Amino acid sequence: MRIGILCEGEKTDEPVLRLLLEHVFPAHEFVIRGVSKAVIFSGGDLELARMFDQGAERVLILWDLLPTGYQMPVTAQWNERPSRREQRQKLLELLCKSDHLPEHLRRQAYFHAHRYGFPPFHEMPVEHPNSGSHYFRLVCVCYTADGWLLADEGLLTNLASQGGPAPRCAAPYPDECPNPVAFLTKYYKQGRHRRLKFYNKADHNIVIATAYRDQDKIKVIKRRSNSFRYLVEAIEGWGQV
Repeated sequence: MRIGILCEGEKTDEPVLRLLLEHVFPAHEFVIRGVSKAVIFSGGDLELARMFDQGAERVLILWDLLPTGYQMPVTAQWNERPSRREQRQKLLELLCKSDHLPEHLRRQAYFHAHRYGFPPFHEMPVEHPNSGSHYFRLVCVCYTADGWLLADEGLLTNLASQGGPAPRCAAPYPDECPNPVAFLTKYYKQGRHRRLKFYNKADHNIVIATAYRDQDKIKVIKRRSNSFRYLVEAIEGWGQV
């Protein structure tokens, strides 16, 4: 199956997702496009339509819950208290009202909005548009996709120790760390790894993700991160349509 993934971060989340998903699902072909959150929430309908035009059979839209605040460019982020429900509702409103999506994709958006109980769709009888198989799914990552890389403390410690001794990594759970980039930056400064000592997510998240793949540790991410598990299960649910 050809699966489209719309996510945040052309140079960050996109290559990590490609590496992880192509390893977990070798039978599928992935079309992955990393954009800004502003693009997802203001032009996600155009991006969704474009992926289907490019031959995707199913599409998954993935975004990070954080950051939030009034300084953010997307109204769904203005609530100082992060809310997956609010962000999901804003995105579905865009898709339901879109003039760019074909009717069957708008019906899918109506179905999702009805299922989540978003007004006014919660009062409307909405039938599933595709006999139980979603054309597209939405996954909000709590808190950011960078947090998936915190799943295996031993792996992170071993990387930091390449080149000399390093303190043991005591990482928070992937879905409980609001700023995994800050954690990884601070931790790898204490190690001897020639590259990771100067960690930045654009260059080094793919290094860490490659270690998860090569050491057969992606299953640890799935076990410890609900958001990554939701992503995997959504793709598994599509099977071999």
